Amino acid sequence: MVALTGSGSPTPTSVFAFIKATQSSRFRDLTFEENWARSKEAKVLRGAYHTFSFCIPPEEQFDALARVVPADPSMLPIAVDAELFPGQENSNVGGQSEEADCVKSMGFGAVRASVKKFADLIKQKYGLNPILYGNDYVLDEVLTTELTSHFPLWRVRYGLSNPPPPPWAIWQYTINGKNSGRKQRSGHQRRKRHSDAQFSQIKDDAFEQLERNVIWMLGANEVSPGKNRALSAHQHDSAISGCSTQ
Repeated sequence: MVALTGSGSPTPTSVFAFIKATQSSRFRDLTFEENWARSKEAKVLRGAYHTFSFCIPPEEQFDALARVVPADPSMLPIAVDAELFPGQENSNVGGQSEEADCVKSMGFGAVRASVKKFADLIKQKYGLNPILYGNDYVLDEVLTTELTSHFPLWRVRYGLSNPPPPPWAIWQYTINGKNSGRKQRSGHQRRKRHSDAQFSQIKDDAFEQLERNVIWMLGANEVSPGKNRALSAHQHDSAISGCSTQ
């Protein structure tokens, strides 16, 4: 498991883990239970994440998530990974063009309603607002402040030396990380900072730790409709920078 040593102990700076649980309504990460249990044994503060599909009703996706992720008062909020970029309808990567076509046929208003329904169901079961994960396009142009103003945001923006403007609770600025557990992509952990106003929405007892530590996203594989495909580097086994005090 990434972020744990071979003996099952956390590395000094790897204290947070977001562990992939489900995607759409049809995929369950086969390593979730092991990662979830080992994180707890190693006293790693952890949360689960779900890769959202714009083509599947939110109720079906929530049912899949709820079957996999147990309600645990010690967990971080669930993160909802919304993947979309301009021109995605022309992508030849499996599943991406289909997702973009669904967004186009629904319209942004219906997309917001779908994500909100999913988020509301999560809040009802787990007791915490989920974190919305996405790039600037998804967060600012598709979901817009009509929705995002009600949730902590995990903003993905690479290539910046200074933090992006708010709002965000976590800023992801690198896909590379290094740990003493399983082999992963080369690179080094990067310190993350936090945005006080938004991260306080997440979990008060995790607030001080977040400033000092790296968040990891953990998962074995993911699928697109009808086929398996390798994970994208930015989603899994990656150090997540986050958070800047402005």
